[in-house]
Amino acid sequence: MTFEQYPDVRGHRSRDLVNWRALEGVLENRRLLDLTGVRDSEGISASGLSYEDGFLHLPFTVVDT
Repeated sequence: MTFEQYPDVRGHRSRDLVNWRALEGVLENRRLLDLTGVRDSEGISASGLSYEDGFLHLPFTVVDT
């Protein structure tokens, strides 16, 4: 496994916007992390993060071409 495809989408947390703590990978479902056949410089791309009704929403796609 390479850094390019692991640990998926990284998140960070801060309470003061100065001190940050890295979170575990955001995508927890292993099915979503199957990047078999995905070439270098391709992989998971996440373009936005939103919060609604107590949930964080992260739309993402697997770029493979």
